Amino acid sequence: GACFALGEKPGVAAINPASGARLAIAEALLNLSAADIGDYAIKLSLNWLADCSQGAGALRAAVQAASDFCIAVGVGVVVGKDSLSMRMPAGEDGGEVVCAPPMAVATAFAPMKDARKILTPQFCGESNTLLMRLMPGNNRALGGSVFSSLTVIPARAGMTEADDAPDVDAKLFKQFLRALADCKKENLLCAYHDCSDGGMFAAACEMAFASNSGLDLIADAFCAPAGNTDGDDSPADALAPGGVADIARELFCEEAAALVEVRKQDAARVLEIFAANGLTNGAQTIGNPATERKVRIYRAGKTLFCENTNDLRRAWQESDGEICRRRDNPECAQEEQARDYENDGGLFVRAGDWQTPPMIAGGVKPRVAVLREQGINGQREMAAAFVAAGFEAVDVHISDLQNGRRALNDFQGAAFCGGFSFGDVLGAGRGYAGAILGDDKLATMFARFFARADVFVLGVCNGCQTLSHLHKLMPDGGEWRFPKFVPNRSGAFEARLVMTEILPNDSPLFKNMAGMMLPVASSHAEGRAVFDNDNVKVKHSPAIMRFVDNNGNASEQYPHNPNGSPGGLCAFASPDGRIAAMMPHPERVFRAGQMSWFPPNWQSVYTPWLQIFANARAFVI
Repeated sequence: GACFALGEKPGVAAINPASGARLAIAEALLNLSAADIGDYAIKLSLNWLADCSQGAGALRAAVQAASDFCIAVGVGVVVGKDSLSMRMPAGEDGGEVVCAPPMAVATAFAPMKDARKILTPQFCGESNTLLMRLMPGNNRALGGSVFSSLTVIPARAGMTEADDAPDVDAKLFKQFLRALADCKKENLLCAYHDCSDGGMFAAACEMAFASNSGLDLIADAFCAPAGNTDGDDSPADALAPGGVADIARELFCEEAAALVEVRKQDAARVLEIFAANGLTNGAQTIGNPATERKVRIYRAGKTLFCENTNDLRRAWQESDGEICRRRDNPECAQEEQARDYENDGGLFVRAGDWQTPPMIAGGVKPRVAVLREQGINGQREMAAAFVAAGFEAVDVHISDLQNGRRALNDFQGAAFCGGFSFGDVLGAGRGYAGAILGDDKLATMFARFFARADVFVLGVCNGCQTLSHLHKLMPDGGEWRFPKFVPNRSGAFEARLVMTEILPNDSPLFKNMAGMMLPVASSHAEGRAVFDNDNVKVKHSPAIMRFVDNNGNASEQYPHNPNGSPGGLCAFASPDGRIAAMMPHPERVFRAGQMSWFPPNWQSVYTPWLQIFANARAFVI
């Protein structure tokens, strides 16, 4: 596979464009380092943003700094673009002007050796683990989130904000990446998170959020001992060496660093690897994951800070929530902010005694048409899922059927794929369906195919929307229909891993799957089902799947239900079950390695979603 990651530091670029460019690249590389990139060459794309009406000197300094840094680290910039008129009026009367600082948005990309070996922020859950900060020697200023440590610690004589910007040394950073890669080769790291956004404290809290756990941080490990103070927490104490200001500098420094979880028996080996790469002081043990959902900071045995993890998570989400309230549906934003984290079970798999279907070695391979139209991009995953179940998957563009290069009747099944059909406009799948309905030859071909009792049809995402517009071509299409699909209740494109439940049904594609609860990839802008409740003569197609919350309850709440469909319903079938239309993407998660989360003890290469495709094969042979 391949991976890519982003980096941007506008806050630093505002006070020191050269430092901002270096740190943006460093952040992208640190994010990319979570993947199993091995010794593959990393490439960069740089997007430059600035307002050149203010002069190009600062931008030139940033570009030169990026060039020097990339050469020293050993990564190449293969493409880039510039947006150099980033200036707009602001204020009620438009009399103010907002200008972008001269900054780079860095995109790093590389091939992956094994997509399953990705480090995530989630703790591995073992009791004998600890948290380590890995970093080269950097300027330990606060940087972006708090702007500059000059606001906390008095400046030295002649010191400016630009002098006090966080920064990264290219030579040390290269050694750091090499040491990190060596640790990954020996499987020494359990969890990983870079510290570029918000610093060590934000990264540590985000690891606790991802793990639904707590965290103990030991300030003695990462900050100088407290100086001669009287202990009354006065302003003088706060600014003394080792005081609260020093601790804040360490906790919120947006440096080129990473937090990792390491088993205690492996900690010495990690330190040894960093020392071997010239980073004697490049790793520190700073704390431990905790089962109690509390984030605590200790110094000299005294508790300096203690907050509930879930309360911190709500505070962490406030900015995003406010953006969503203003930009999208305020009710959905409020529902997400009000999630009951205390009683949230997290993602889970409930699949009974499901076993991986036997893979087909030789023998008859039924042919399935993997259908495409303009903008479709999900055909490769769809084909891979059918091939894994023993099919011969054939790429069929609608124009192939129009021009006679392919005949739909030559196939035992057909799959309408998803992925921005017609640019995800025209009601998404409506344009896809229109290409068929507007051509008499195609309409007749599909009507005859739908009428065959020995074939199946699967529509996913845009394909689901397409099938909802083709119901008149289906057997008894005047007596029943799929629901229509309209924009999500959130008003936004939703791409998430969400929980679903498969309902009792008569569809041969979902045979023996009723009662399963599984996470699935959901990625759509127009997935909310709307039923024709005014037309009592038309029956609704049977529902075969619904969204549930992390405790297994049917949900209409955002974000457990990403589109707002009534009852959480998100997949439907024709009355005989042969034609199935579903909004989520089972083809994107039929292998465990495709999923951003799956039970760590899962033994099979495949997930229960493969059963849909195996059932399809069993139906046609």
